[in-house]
Amino acid sequence: MNSNIYDYVESVCKTIKNKEDFEDVRQEVLLILCEKELIDKPLTDRLKNYIKGIVWNYSTTFYKQFHYGINYLSEEEREIPDFVPDEVYYIEDTPLFKSTLNEIKQYVFKNYYLIDKKLTRWRVFYLVIKGYSYKEIAKRLSVTYQTAIEYNYKCMKEIKSKLQLECVGCRS
Repeated sequence: MNSNIYDYVESVCKTIKNKEDFEDVRQEVLLILCEKELIDKPLTDRLKNYIKGIVWNYSTTFYKQFHYGINYLSEEEREIPDFVPDEVYYIEDTPLFKSTLNEIKQYVFKNYYLIDKKLTRWRVFYLVIKGYSYKEIAKRLSVTYQTAIEYNYKCMKEIKSKLQLECVGCRS
């Protein structure tokens, strides 16, 4: 190991904001340099800049993982709640969700299925609701990834405009 590199890593790590992370950051930087086989290279300006970048990235990552937002919480907010709910709450089990999904199904049935319009985009929408990823949906329905995203967007837009029309009708 090049002692110049080790000394430089140590001096750069001493400049990080959170001194508690010094050893962790130094260790990660040296590990990266070893993995990339840069630890035995001469210490050039380019390597110095690379080391500074790694130190900065890891120091901010460590800070965000363990310290970010702690100062913004009051003591009460930091405490763990005394209770844990007996039941797990799933939105799919709520009556509102079920009735809304049923209305959407009826809308699709009347406006697409009965008049033989393509249902692929509504299948995408339904699978998104069921928790499938766009990648899984694309594979399952033989469409591209981008098409699956676009179909879901179009369905959401259509539902939104339909709901807005119904709400305007409710006010009259």
